[in-house]
Parts: sequence; C-alpha cells; structure tokens
Amino acid sequence: MPNKFSQGAKRWFVGGVAVPLSAKALDHLATRLERAEGKTVLSRGLRASAKVVGKRGSRRSGTAPDTTSTSGAGHSVRRAR
Repeated sequence: MPNKFSQGAKRWFVGGVAVPLSAKALDHLATRLERAEGKTVLSRGLRASAKVVGKRGSRRSGTAPDTTSTSGAGHSVRRAR
C-alpha cells in the first residue's frame, strides 16, 4: 500500500497538531486532578510535562517561545537555546 502523505505533511501534523493537542490534554488532566484533590506531585508533574511539550510544539510550528528572561539586576538577558 503506497504512502498517502509526504514526510513534510507528516512532520507538520505531528509538530503542528499532535504535539500541541497532547500538551493541552496534559494541562487539562492536571487541572481536573487539582480540582479534585488539590495540588499534588502528579498534578505538578503533568503541568511541567505540558509546558515542555507545549514549548516543543511551538518551536516546530513556527512560533518561537519566549527567549528573554529578567536577571536579578533587572536587565533583560537572552537565554541560550
């Protein structure tokens, strides 16, 4: 059976659709868990995972994540990627 989608289309789907949806699902699970039981180690882990996955998706879909941070002295510092 021939492949119906090109490599580029598959990459776009994973980076532009599947990864952001999985980040949203992880965040939703964390929210539901926190409503039911308050903040737990598991809910914090789910939120952290959603944040990491969300950053990966935004990087691949063309929108760059925030790369500036403020140091203790109040100066804007660029973080290395």
